[in-house]
Amino acid sequence: MAAADGELADEEWDTVAAVIDGFFDGNATRRQIEEIMDDCWEAFERDGFDARIEAMAENLQSQELREIGLQVAAAVMLSDGEYVEGEEDEVYYDMADEMDVPRRRAEAILDEVAEQYE
Repeated sequence: MAAADGELADEEWDTVAAVIDGFFDGNATRRQIEEIMDDCWEAFERDGFDARIEAMAENLQSQELREIGLQVAAAVMLSDGEYVEGEEDEVYYDMADEMDVPRRRAEAILDEVAEQYE
């Protein structure tokens, strides 16, 4: 989601970094996080957005993990305060479709995350 609009706002970077740090139970160094972010960006540039969405769907094999992935995507999408319905959410719903998350559930996840940014 951070690259959906072709830019990575500071707030989006911070959100992604916080998620990565959370996976490491708060023990990731800034350098480790930056290396992971660099690897992700390189994969995005090399493979393209559609391939990254497919890879996400392949790696998040349970429904629970896929919904967590959508929660993270929604948080990143909303984090810069510049969310415009119809632009970024198209990518969000493409992700949901690729992961076989029903539209209504994807909408509910987006609404739940949006409440945290109000």
